[in-house]
Amino acid sequence: MKRFQFSLHRLLQVKQLREQLAEAQVAQARRQVELAHEQIARLQVALAEVAARLEKAVGHTLGVESWAGWFDQSNRLERALRLAEQHLAQAEQVLNQAIHTRTRISTEVETLDTLRQQHWELFRQEAQRIEQDNLDELGLRRWMQNQRKKH
Repeated sequence: MKRFQFSLHRLLQVKQLREQLAEAQVAQARRQVELAHEQIARLQVALAEVAARLEKAVGHTLGVESWAGWFDQSNRLERALRLAEQHLAQAEQVLNQAIHTRTRISTEVETLDTLRQQHWELFRQEAQRIEQDNLDELGLRRWMQNQRKKH
């Protein structure tokens, strides 16, 4: 009896490899989003610390250099925070695209796998039919031999 062969087996394997790559890209994109969130959180904490120091200094005499330093630091942190938020938006776009790509490829893999299962089922049914035909033929021959022996 012939072996089962799925004509799209190589394509299925390639798609499965692409699916694994897409999953790795999603994981990497998720990590970039997490890192961007962490960076934003650190910058927000640093900005809050500068604001708290400035609040404590209100009503006290400080040199112009101190005020200018804190003001400059808060401006730098604010710019860095805006850049980090832009980076987060870009990272989220990359993540969304990676998820979209993985979903598309996973659908293709699932479709090919379903097709393979259907082909396997047809192959199995055909093999069972052939086996049954062979058994029927064998049974008929034995019956005919028994009939000849009786006559």
